[in-house]
Amino acid sequence: MGSLGDRIGRRKLLLIGAVGFSVGSLAAAYAQNTEMLIAARALLGIAGATLMPSTLALIRNLFDDAQQRSKAIAIWTAVMTGGIALGPVLSGFLLEHFGGDRSS
Repeated sequence: MGSLGDRIGRRKLLLIGAVGFSVGSLAAAYAQNTEMLIAARALLGIAGATLMPSTLALIRNLFDDAQQRSKAIAIWTAVMTGGIALGPVLSGFLLEHFGGDRSS
């Protein structure tokens, strides 16, 4: 996705990825069957793959000072790592408490 961002533009790829991730999230939330959920999750994976290299490339371009760039990349990495670590836990909590009864 990084090379695609180089070809079509990082900002454009970031916007396409954000729209794709939003559409995929809505599709996953309202999935009526397993196949629809799998397709939505595949879209989320592809859209997510566009977001990470685009944001990192934009950070590298926005911060000219090496010290500021290092700090920005460290914050980006910490937020990404936190999201990877906490995302499944928080989503499990939300499903447990607000998911509704689907056993019928």
